[in-house]
Amino acid sequence: MLMLIGSADACAQNAGTLHYEYKEKIDQARNISPLGLDLFGDATNFENGSTQFKHQDLELPTSVRVKVPVGRVFRVGVSRELQGADVPSGDIFGLGWSPDIPYIKGDFIKADGWIAQTGINGSTGRCSSGSFAPGAKHIYTKVVLAHNFFFGNDINIPGQGTERLLALRADGARPTDGAAYVGTTTSNWKVSCLPTVMNGPGEGFIVTIQDGTKYYFNWMASRDTGIIPFTYEDLSLSEYRLYATKAVDRFGGEVNYTYDAANPHRISSITTSDGSTLNFTYDSVNGKVSTVTTAGRTWQYQYTPISSQRVYDQLSRVILPDGSSWVYNSYPYQVSGRTGSQPCLYEVGTRSSSQSPGTNEASTMSITHPSGAVGQFKFRALMFGYNRTPDKCYAPVASPTAPNTPYRPKAFIVNSLYEKTISGPGLTTILWTMRYYPSWSYGYECGACATTARTVVTSSEGETRTYVFGNDYTTNASQHLSLTVSKSGKTRQETYTYLANATGQAFPDQIGEDRFQINNNAFLLKNRPKYISVLSQDGRDFKTTVEQFDYLARPTRLRKENYATPAAPPTDPGPGPGPICPGCQIP
Repeated sequence: MLMLIGSADACAQNAGTLHYEYKEKIDQARNISPLGLDLFGDATNFENGSTQFKHQDLELPTSVRVKVPVGRVFRVGVSRELQGADVPSGDIFGLGWSPDIPYIKGDFIKADGWIAQTGINGSTGRCSSGSFAPGAKHIYTKVVLAHNFFFGNDINIPGQGTERLLALRADGARPTDGAAYVGTTTSNWKVSCLPTVMNGPGEGFIVTIQDGTKYYFNWMASRDTGIIPFTYEDLSLSEYRLYATKAVDRFGGEVNYTYDAANPHRISSITTSDGSTLNFTYDSVNGKVSTVTTAGRTWQYQYTPISSQRVYDQLSRVILPDGSSWVYNSYPYQVSGRTGSQPCLYEVGTRSSSQSPGTNEASTMSITHPSGAVGQFKFRALMFGYNRTPDKCYAPVASPTAPNTPYRPKAFIVNSLYEKTISGPGLTTILWTMRYYPSWSYGYECGACATTARTVVTSSEGETRTYVFGNDYTTNASQHLSLTVSKSGKTRQETYTYLANATGQAFPDQIGEDRFQINNNAFLLKNRPKYISVLSQDGRDFKTTVEQFDYLARPTRLRKENYATPAAPPTDPGPGPGPICPGCQIP
């Protein structure tokens, strides 16, 4: 059976009436849905176990077509191991919790501020330069290139996520509203410039997302993040943020964000053009959010000190207006990001799924949900990488005085989720365990290295999920290739095929450019959309083929068909235990 599906009119898809939308809101309030397995807000990348927790405490009701949630994001990270103090003044919901409000951020040399590439000295034309990266830094006789301290600019949009700011190429799609666009992201948010910011020097940004909403980033804040030591001079680093002061939907509805001039990281209120208002108050001791109030309802935030410096207080409880609460019982700590005791060494040791975690390599995040359910998430340091990584590692003769030695690592450390448990009153405890099977190599080290990596997730309910990801640095890095689910003798498999190139397509070959970041993988910025999906179950294959993409690499014509599953030829099981990856390193 075969079926062709064309794209529907976007306006027809989004059309609605006031009465219909009112009914939808009433139904949402009246109908109680069961809690899912993601009730703790956890989202995990099963390629390497990197995890974040995203909790939305409330959403401001408004007729403006801009989502206005109040939320927090906790990312389980790896230490950059800088010297000096990392002052979390931007973590207004407690240590490690980033507010889910609109901002653009990046790390820069404190003495220079947020500057952009215009030679050695840089410029506050941070937007119109089109590079978004600072220039090199002179330290006596040394020239320190930007990749030693600058790691890119990230844009956060509530309800949309966080994406890297990329330079827009000449062949990239642009809106036709007359603005000069200089930047983009992987989701095709487009970036233009504001000539000034409200409380500092230099330019701001306007980010237009796909539904036409524009965010105006022009409120500056910064915090110290640490020191990179060199022989003749230390480089003090700061994280700079430009927060949005306004968002405007395509119909002209506005959301306005105001901040405390004396404490620029602290948001004071959010108001909308239809009269909705949301207000924040702060603890006078630790500077963290104390309450959030809207329409007579209040959310309260409580913290636990972990040192005499109260700016490091951790969020311990969020009390909802109905009296129920989130409770944060324990937090994971950051693990070392060093791959070895010296540059160019890749010492796996205990940082492998085949070994038990070593000292200071494992920790737990424990959360109690307002329903009473308890989530336990265990993290550990694991090593991952890609095969056929270009170049090779050149160890510097004296690391502090030779910071620009070419070095593209073939492996890296991730603070990976390896065990998750959900339990609680009236619940049957469910346990998931994750085992990762990566491999890595430089191009000169292997001829027949594996092109895939696997992750196996098993649950106490008898289900096994096997994820396969691309592991070749230049041809399929990080592409999700298949998912196989097995339980009680039944198996379901999903396989995915991606375009190998953009030849003959309406979209450009590359999404954008992450300039001056020599360690970034250019393949990850290629437009390589998924064009074939096959679901195999109960002896039949259900295949979806994208026959046409538009200029933003979105499907516009699909072909759907199903047929009896053919006999499958033997396939490469991907890297795992055993000598199947000659030349590459398997932990």
